[in-house]
Order: sequence, then structure tokens, then C-alpha cells
Amino acid sequence: MQLKSRESFKGGLASILAFFIWGLIPIYWKLLDQINHYELLMHRIVWSFAFLILMLKVRGRLGIFLQAFRNKAMVRIHAIGGILLALNWFAFIYAVTHEQILQASLAYFIVPLVNAVIGYLVLKEPMSRLRMVAVILATIGVLNEIIKVTEVPWMALTMAASFGTYSLIKKKTSLGTMTGLAVENTIIFPLSGIALLVMSFLGEGAMLHDPFPVRGLIILTGLITSIPLLLFSYGAARIQLNTLGFIQFIGPMMKFFVAVWMFHEPITGGKLVTFGFIWAGIALYILDSLRGSRIKDVSPDL
Repeated sequence: MQLKSRESFKGGLASILAFFIWGLIPIYWKLLDQINHYELLMHRIVWSFAFLILMLKVRGRLGIFLQAFRNKAMVRIHAIGGILLALNWFAFIYAVTHEQILQASLAYFIVPLVNAVIGYLVLKEPMSRLRMVAVILATIGVLNEIIKVTEVPWMALTMAASFGTYSLIKKKTSLGTMTGLAVENTIIFPLSGIALLVMSFLGEGAMLHDPFPVRGLIILTGLITSIPLLLFSYGAARIQLNTLGFIQFIGPMMKFFVAVWMFHEPITGGKLVTFGFIWAGIALYILDSLRGSRIKDVSPDL
């Protein structure tokens, strides 16, 4: 029991750090907003792959990584994870580079509630009435965005659905944190690698024409992408999906402040209503989580 508690603590700490990094990461991608978002996605995949393979080599895990591809069921699971990652990365890059960081914030406010629903429906994790009301309030917020703001938040919904499902995938795999992420990147790497090679052959692309500092930032996308994902994957395997959802509120709140105060994205009355409903749902979610924690703390003494 003590070992399990220690692992849960380390998982929670890793998750907190991951979402703190993700909260600030729009600032990094803004530095690269002059590059086409499709090309940025390809660089993100390629340099993440390179970084992960290097880390596996350094830690002597290349053999375990290669053996993973002999398990067809495991490859299928991580193929889905890789596709979800690419979809999530594309939506996020597009949102940040097109002055829509608020959509990214909205997405990751929704994700914890999506995790709660997935945990309830798929993993049979309990969901209290308060959490059900929280999900309903978030749904009303999204509907308000569609009806009042007359805008379907496609980027937000794509990010929320892809990342929520990715969280489930991480609960279904027995591969280690780094190995699993490397397998996912390997599956989505070839197409991006070939596309960038073709661009270079045609004399196009940021790596040929942009100044050295920009090229350096592009190469570092592998590091910037992989470190929080490794922290997240480590944490997701050691804590409940509901707990992960609670911690996840750190990231979107930081993104919201970055969008409004740092990059001055306009927030209309309609959008405030949208966020208001979602924040109300989050307040209930937090209240329920805290109440559940108190019950767990007291129960052993009864």
C-alpha cells in the first residue's frame, strides 16, 4: 500500500509539471508562427522521434523498443495513440498560430470532464451526481459558443476529444512511458520525414530559408514536445483518470491568461458566458474531488 501511495505521489507530481509546461507552451509556438502550420506539425513529429530514439539509446532501451513491434495488438493500440497525438498537435499548432489560444484554453478546460466521462463509460470509474452536473454545464457552455457566438469551436472540440481518448490509450498499454511514446512517434514519423525531405529537395521549407535562431527553435520542438508528454504518460499510468482530470486544470487556466493578457486575444460577452458555464462545471468538479478526498482520508479510521 505504501509503495502504491509513493507511486501515486510521483505520478501526481509528474502530471502537475507536465500541465505547467503545457500552460506556457503557447509562448514557444508563437515564436514560430511565421512557419506554415503543416510544416510545423511535420517538424514536431520528426524532431520528437529523433529525441526519443536518442533517449532510448542513452538509456539502453532500444532492444525493448524494437521488441514492441512484434506485438501486433500493442502496435495497433499505439498506432491509434500516434494518430490521436498528430491530430491533437495539428489542432493546437493551428490554434496558437492563428490567434486562437482561447480555443486551446477552452479545449483543455473540457478535457478533464471528457476524461471523467470516458472513465465512467469505459473504465467503469464512479461518477457522482456533482460530476454529472459538471459535464452538463460544460456541454451547455459549448452549445452557447455555437449558438450565441455563432462559431463551432472545432479546434477546441478536436483537441479535447483527441487528448481525452489518448489518456484512455495510455491506461490500456503495458509499455513503459518512453517506449510507448517512441512507438507512437515511429508510426507517424515516416510520412512527415518524407514530406520534409521532398520540401528540402525542392528548395523549400524553414530549415533552408529561416535564420539560425528559428532553425534552432524548430529542432528544439522535439524536446519541448516530448518532455511534458513523457511526464504526462508517467503520471497517467500511476493515478486515476479522474485525478488526472483534476490536475489538468492547471494548463488551460495558464493558457487563458496567456491568451488574454499576453497576446490580447479578444474575449466577447458570448465567450465569457461559454467560459462561465465551463468554469461553473469545473467548480463542481473540484468540490466533488475535494469531498471525495476527505471521505477517503477519514474512512480508514472508521
